[in-house]
Amino acid sequence: MFVQDLSEPFARVMTCSVSELLLWLPVALPGARIEINAAAKHCGARFNGGTFALRRTVLSERRIGAVRLPQLHLHLSYQGLSRNERERAQRAFDRATQRGGG
Repeated sequence: MFVQDLSEPFARVMTCSVSELLLWLPVALPGARIEINAAAKHCGARFNGGTFALRRTVLSERRIGAVRLPQLHLHLSYQGLSRNERERAQRAFDRATQRGGG
């Protein structure tokens, strides 16, 4: 069961660089046609019958001792997809962008 309501836009912070995120998108959104507008800091994907939109803002890096980690604030939204389709797409996105944490 998916806890988060994906019918409304939502936000999250991810510890990754813009280039990493863009590399992950084809795997994160399987079966979608991905569109990237780098100047507008916007990415989108078209599925059969719906869309996924992602806006990003680069945050200051997270520092843990000598380790420096890039961070992005993401605004995500789905349109025109059923609840099951949104949840399936979000699970794939989460699996493709997680980095072995718990």
